Amino acid sequence: MKYIAATALSLLTALPLAAQQAVPLSRDLFELTWFVTEYEGISAEPGSLPTLRFSDEMISGTLHCEGEWNAAASLATLPDYQISSPWAAPDRATCAEAAQEEVFLKAIAGVVRVDTTPEGLGFFAADGRRLVLAVAGG
Repeated sequence: MKYIAATALSLLTALPLAAQQAVPLSRDLFELTWFVTEYEGISAEPGSLPTLRFSDEMISGTLHCEGEWNAAASLATLPDYQISSPWAAPDRATCAEAAQEEVFLKAIAGVVRVDTTPEGLGFFAADGRRLVLAVAGG
């Protein structure tokens, strides 16, 4: 399985953007840590925005304000992927990026489908709009 995930990772990150193609969605991809690169029009270099980690019934990660976040979600229904009740550590209030992180948490709560795209892993709203984009990091 790690070989499949490594191959998918290389396809998602090694090719020039114009040459990239989406790899098939597989559960192996969800064993990787993903770095958010864009949400609701906010973009930045990988590592400066939230991370994503998946388990069978939860999605979690870290936020820029040094806090953890998590939400209920199930890999059993892929590519449908309903995320509910996002929660973040309450001690982020004094962090300058806390308002942007609230935008991220609101965006992630609107996700109903996940799929691979040429740019990475996309999280989509019911109307088909991409809410979050993430790239694999290991």
